[in-house]
Amino acid sequence: MGISTRSVGQFPMTPSILPDDDLIRQARGGDRPALVELLERHGLTVRRQLEGKIDPRWRSLLSEDDVMQETYADVLLGIRGFRPEGEGSFLRWLSRIARNNLLDAVRELESQRQGGDRHRVGQAEPGGAPAGLLSALSGTTTASKEAVRQEAAALLHGAMARLPHAYREVVRRYDLDGETVQQVADALGCSPGAVYMRRARARDMLRELLGSDSRV
Repeated sequence: MGISTRSVGQFPMTPSILPDDDLIRQARGGDRPALVELLERHGLTVRRQLEGKIDPRWRSLLSEDDVMQETYADVLLGIRGFRPEGEGSFLRWLSRIARNNLLDAVRELESQRQGGDRHRVGQAEPGGAPAGLLSALSGTTTASKEAVRQEAAALLHGAMARLPHAYREVVRRYDLDGETVQQVADALGCSPGAVYMRRARARDMLRELLGSDSRV
């Protein structure tokens, strides 16, 4: 999914002496080497900020590298919309994304520990998983009539089609197909912690997409 933890520091390029502002401008214009250099400059600092922040209970499911990999993917998706606000703004932005990703992962892990899997979205909802997920995302109750259920499914799948592939696959596999987090992680070649982060980001995006639809 874009730039991984391993790829940063291994991109075949010669470090420049350009200031952050110039690299940000180039990266926002689609220059991948400029973005990689920004991540090389600041990624290690952000990773160090995460050290000691992961509860030992979650160490088998989540690592600093998991958080950073998802953070780099978020940066890749969001760099065009990033607006620098003074010196150090890219580092602050990167730190905020990493911190939010860690919080999302821990929140989901805590939820699962408290029995979240026993309350899977949509499994007992009239209309099945699509209607249940739409209800959870939009904060409304989907009626049980077949026509409404079909409309809900169409709305949800239309919004999902606009998600990045990795986010869409997590929602499809976990929320709609009923796979376990470990099954999703195995299928996507990532850690369970990464699944939780991608799911949280996917749901945020879906809420925004569905909220822009007058029918929701």
